Amino acid sequence: MNKLSTTLILINFITVLFPQPSYIHPDEFFQSLEIVAGDVLNVTHVRAWEFNESSPVRSIVFPYVLLSPPLYFLKWINSTGLSGFRVSAVKIVIATRLPFAFISLVGYSATERLARAFEVNQYISTLFYSSSYIAWTYLTRTFSNSVEAMLVAFILILIFTCLDCIEHRRKLTFIYEKERKGVHQSNNETKTYERQKGETKKNDAKLNRKDESGEFISEDDISQSAEDDELKNCKLKEQEERLVVLKTKLNVTTHKQHICQMLIGLVITAGFFNRPTFLAFSFMPIIFWFYFSQGFENKIKNILFTGLGALMSCVIIIALDTIYYNVHFFNTVKTSFDLLLTGQFSLNSLMISFELLASSLIITPWNFLKYNMNTANLAEHGLHPHYTHSLVNLPLLIGPLSIPFVVTGISALFVRHPHKNYGLLWLVSMSLFPVCLLSVFPHQEPRFLIPTLPMFLVMAAKYVSGITYGRTMILTVWAMFNLAMVFIYGYLHQAALVPVLSNYQLSVSSSPDSYHHAIFYKTYPPPRSLLIIDPTKQNIWLDDLAGAPTNVLVETVRSAAALCRENKSKCQLSVFLPSTATALLTKHLSDYHVMVSSVCPHFSMEAPPRLMSWWENEISFNEFLLDLCLSIVKVQ
Repeated sequence: MNKLSTTLILINFITVLFPQPSYIHPDEFFQSLEIVAGDVLNVTHVRAWEFNESSPVRSIVFPYVLLSPPLYFLKWINSTGLSGFRVSAVKIVIATRLPFAFISLVGYSATERLARAFEVNQYISTLFYSSSYIAWTYLTRTFSNSVEAMLVAFILILIFTCLDCIEHRRKLTFIYEKERKGVHQSNNETKTYERQKGETKKNDAKLNRKDESGEFISEDDISQSAEDDELKNCKLKEQEERLVVLKTKLNVTTHKQHICQMLIGLVITAGFFNRPTFLAFSFMPIIFWFYFSQGFENKIKNILFTGLGALMSCVIIIALDTIYYNVHFFNTVKTSFDLLLTGQFSLNSLMISFELLASSLIITPWNFLKYNMNTANLAEHGLHPHYTHSLVNLPLLIGPLSIPFVVTGISALFVRHPHKNYGLLWLVSMSLFPVCLLSVFPHQEPRFLIPTLPMFLVMAAKYVSGITYGRTMILTVWAMFNLAMVFIYGYLHQAALVPVLSNYQLSVSSSPDSYHHAIFYKTYPPPRSLLIIDPTKQNIWLDDLAGAPTNVLVETVRSAAALCRENKSKCQLSVFLPSTATALLTKHLSDYHVMVSSVCPHFSMEAPPRLMSWWENEISFNEFLLDLCLSIVKVQ
């Protein structure tokens, strides 16, 4: 790891450990935190559509594995009762981001291994990765895509480790066979020598006997013969010891290869259950692994041990998901066994029992595929043209490196240098295959392509490392691009939502007898777990309207306000929305008393600031700055 990359990674860790409270970015995977934090911290949580009991599309294993340890730690700290260690929204965000910050280092290692395997400059490749805003924003936050990216990086490392094991095992086998033949030959020579010696010199120990030529044997001859025998025995013993050492190394390498193969199967299954799109990213690396696994025996072992690892992890994940989501699973198991034991055993009863058990299993990837095959479901998240990934999202991820990436791809595909570009073709296929496959689906977001980041950057580094003129300019533009994107996506985009929730939690806690109704509009899904409210003591309701039409927002607010007026107890209604949408709401609430406050900065892609209006002098610069805020509208 070079010094510059190490420095960038350390700075990234510091931003995770000590973020400013007003600059914390809420994430998509927080929807799973609702489940975990609800069980660990005993706070209110509502199951998002991905985690509903009827048809969950996300496995619960990954949220619990990654998020529950830091949350349990926070719970223990909170139990101490010390005011400085009380759980807060900011502490929950930091604690849940820490595991992701650590596992993001796997991506750095994968980039380095990828560059080494395809003979690309490792320094430039790892520098691109450690300075990418994707590594600073997305990969250190609780996105399911971040988990997918790290699993893809891990499988790349495992594949290259397996190939190294195969090559090392081949060399050890060659040396071992050579040494074994040498030992076998030495043993044969020794046995022949001893047999001949025994036949011709039966009484060599006696000095008064003659040898075959008729000469008397002296004591020096006998001594020299003994020394030669001892030397031969020592050499033979050394050869046998080397043979044992080689055999041990060969066995260790073989076991390492088998473990590596099983881990690949385990990671494939884990990635598939996290997001089934994982198969699109891992398909070409796995084909690459099978292709370069020399020998039919190695290919068969790849299938057997990978299949064994995949089967074991598949059974475990399905079992854990079923136990979590299907609360009646054990009753179903009991019913199926009773059906077999109480009645007359037959093939029909066995099939009925099996179908009963199979229907009660929760297989989240199947639910994920069914959900995404329905265009109506995808339309709720937004539909995009099929070229969005290639023409919009890819340039958004790697910015100025898009041109070197395209040049390297064209060079590998069309320039006739087969021996030189053969390995590069594999790298191009690893990069482009998932982009092409995911472009089939009409819903396309930039974060869906994050797992291919190491391949993208190594391809770009291939071009940049091969040029002399223009390299400094490319690196400068790359640095400026990532600084701007880190500022936007790391510290501005939806930045006020967590601080607002933290303040709202304090407000709700200070008035436990009131009814609280919060409506969120054109923001990320509000992480209810950050409210840290005991549902038995608080009366609170949260509505997430996402990007609904304005009339839906107005109707929801007016209905909630009417209920507050009818309710004799205290009622507090708050609406959280970007400042650019505030005026549109308040003009429909003229018959209500409205108070508006703001938390800055806050940048929303759903309601962006009026940049063109300011550019054309239609609004002042101060008005433009106010657009970079989140408004809290209290309606009475």
